[in-house]
Amino acid sequence: MLKWAFFAASVFALGTWLFIIISGKFQERKFFAEVQRRQSMGDKVLVDDFRTVPPPDDENAATYLQKASDQLRLNPHEQWLIDGVGDYRPSEEAKSFVAQYSSAHPQIRGLIHQAESCPQVDWHVKWRSPALEVLMPYLDPQRELVHFLYAVGICEHEAGDDAAALQTARDIFFLARAVDIRSPMVGHLVAIGLEQMGADLCLRLADPVAPPSAQDKSDLSAVAQLMIAGLCEDAVFRSQFDAAVRADRMVQVDSVIHLPATKFEVFSAGNALLEDDDQAILAVAQPSWPVAHTMLPSAPRKSEPYFAQLMAFPWWRAFESEFRTEAERHGAAIAIACRLYADDHDGKWPPDLSALVPDYLPAIPSDPFDAQLRPMKYLPGNPPAIYSISIDGIDNKGDRTGAIRYHDGFSYNPWLSPDAVLPIGGVVEPAEKRPPEEP
Repeated sequence: MLKWAFFAASVFALGTWLFIIISGKFQERKFFAEVQRRQSMGDKVLVDDFRTVPPPDDENAATYLQKASDQLRLNPHEQWLIDGVGDYRPSEEAKSFVAQYSSAHPQIRGLIHQAESCPQVDWHVKWRSPALEVLMPYLDPQRELVHFLYAVGICEHEAGDDAAALQTARDIFFLARAVDIRSPMVGHLVAIGLEQMGADLCLRLADPVAPPSAQDKSDLSAVAQLMIAGLCEDAVFRSQFDAAVRADRMVQVDSVIHLPATKFEVFSAGNALLEDDDQAILAVAQPSWPVAHTMLPSAPRKSEPYFAQLMAFPWWRAFESEFRTEAERHGAAIAIACRLYADDHDGKWPPDLSALVPDYLPAIPSDPFDAQLRPMKYLPGNPPAIYSISIDGIDNKGDRTGAIRYHDGFSYNPWLSPDAVLPIGGVVEPAEKRPPEEP
């Protein structure tokens, strides 16, 4: 009896082992067939597909942007002054420091403008297997550079030079796009954070600190038309999001190939991830959050293999951030147009957004959280505000309950309220309310 039990157990173990081997081979063949099918359509899937020939330095914007960030050397106190400009009106100390530092380091802006004239951006990221080992050391320095430019723009606005402040906002958006080139999702998420700072600067400067002169109006109008057009180039921004999704898929595919585990588990996970990524890529092309959201895979799905759950990217978070940033860009474009209208109408704000078309806006930008892509909404006032119906898709008539927070200092987050309200002029606290500097 014992012999028969041992024999049965051996047969069962052998059968299980053969099943795993055969299933693993099947899953492996299916996985590579799916990868090759995507490559046959001209898609980038493997590490080698992402390798590029480095451009000459004088044609590479990254060369000059790295030099610009190298020029920025702030001590902790100076960094503290810069960081507080977003939530609080800059103190005299902050304004004085920003002005002096900008004057003492004109090469920073000069290098950025040199970068803008370059046809390519290559951060010399060396894609190799395993792709998870790829580091992007340029992200933090470029983020610090944008924080500095944001402070410069705020101080230019406080000094009444809104044309210069708007050009600074354009520089910020250029840096955001440059950071987004040839990077996986982490780089894209950093880039859209920089875009949000650029949009916030546009909203701040849309409310003048003093009545502008005729020359000020002319200077601002020339830069504003370019800025409005750039803020509404949704296809350009979405193409960079698409590239980031595909780059993240490459990292996942490369990880599947190199994971030290049984082939059955790993390649089963790989096939599940490819299906999820297909859904994410299709969702990128959708013009509104409600439609894109329904197409996204819920991650992780418990029905998927363990490794797929472990490696799955929370796509909904990235998509939500993408559509939020798009709404903020649209709000910024409307705010700048409102400012141009007010300059031409003795400081009076438009009664509604239709007054901006066609002289100041070719069309009212849509709300990406509206399934019907209806226009962004307007709250008249002095100054007025623009709002999105936000992630729930319900128009609460501009309800911003919960957006203002005083926990650990003052902050305003429009996405914490029922509607995402973007006030022209921004929501800022006086400098004297700023929390004391930590010792």
